Amino acid sequence: MRDEIRVGNIVGYDLPMFKGLPFVIHSLYDTGVVLRKIKHEKNERMINCHNLAMLPISISILRLRKFHFMQIGSQFVMNGCWITPNEDNRFHVKIGLYEQTITAVHKLQNIFFKETGLELALPEF
Repeated sequence: MRDEIRVGNIVGYDLPMFKGLPFVIHSLYDTGVVLRKIKHEKNERMINCHNLAMLPISISILRLRKFHFMQIGSQFVMNGCWITPNEDNRFHVKIGLYEQTITAVHKLQNIFFKETGLELALPEF
């Protein structure tokens, strides 16, 4: 997962007390990252995280809405990016000629940035 992330990506942290909570990559270094919790503590606590302790955060329809994708029928769209939920908790992303099926929020962030040049606004998880 380490080679798929960049500053600003949303990931999870594999520690029982933080299970399911989203974090933002604040900075990267060779063996790990510095994470910042999203909207769970007023002091925006920073945590050093070893590369192996990062987990992907699953995409969901609720999370697409929080990123401000507009729903049109069963699809979600923003800035030419069309996302179609599949039955198996996968999401098919199409931007122009680019297409891929993904499951993780950080992958959506990276694809969206690569294809549009725009960052997805950080949602309130």
